[in-house]
Amino acid sequence: MGEKAGMTGKLIRDFPDSAVYEVQDREGSWARVTGNTFRSYDGPRRFTYFPVQPDLGFANKEKLESVTCEYHGNIFMYMTNKEVDHLDSYSIVYDPEEVKTRVERRKL
Repeated sequence: MGEKAGMTGKLIRDFPDSAVYEVQDREGSWARVTGNTFRSYDGPRRFTYFPVQPDLGFANKEKLESVTCEYHGNIFMYMTNKEVDHLDSYSIVYDPEEVKTRVERRKL
């Protein structure tokens, strides 16, 4: 049997797990994304969470309070724990070695 390869470690997530994640494009529009994309996006990021969770069957949604926070935390290459600098590229940061490997696999 061979050793495990690929993603074997837990990804660092230094933001709330139960939030709604959004990233901003160059035009200023906000788009909802997954947590993995959020942690790897090099541009403005924010998350929204609900401090008090409603009871099951909560009918009056207008009274439900949410909090939106800008996020200025670390940026990691997509699906890795390799930290990168903020360059404001408004894009997802990928590991160049992983991209190269995927391109080579497609050629086979």
